[in-house]
Amino acid sequence: MPRNLHNAAELFLRVGMVDAAQNVKRNVADLLDIYSNDPDGKSNFHVGRGVVCWACGHCGIPKGGANQKGNNIKDDLDKRTPGPCNKCGETEQVNWLKVTQPVDATNTKKEELPWIETPPLSEEEMKKKKEAQLLAKRKEVEEQVKRALEARERKNL
Repeated sequence: MPRNLHNAAELFLRVGMVDAAQNVKRNVADLLDIYSNDPDGKSNFHVGRGVVCWACGHCGIPKGGANQKGNNIKDDLDKRTPGPCNKCGETEQVNWLKVTQPVDATNTKKEELPWIETPPLSEEEMKKKKEAQLLAKRKEVEEQVKRALEARERKNL
């Protein structure tokens, strides 16, 4: 069993599961970004105990597990089965994660932190986001074409 998620990503790469390794990297980077921005507890985040899925590499709060009793880091999780994976739905190959940070300079004591993630977008929000991305890309391309045409005109003068 890997000691940490870095070792898990290495294991995924070693067995050729590149997508799973990328999922671990992306999910952990998202978590660290949230913590680096000092979450205030008022923002729209899902909070709970994270899991790692050995089928797809997803790290995050299990399906239906956000902000609910029984998925809190203080609850006795040894009595609960982790999962299912919020990405692929896997129920068997899933383990609880423990996010920790050192309490003192000697690194001997560690404080456990909850897994925090942004909630997934609804279909409507996803559609709006894609439309906004397309609009931004369209504007970018139109600007490049405009600059190219202006450069061509200046060259012909």
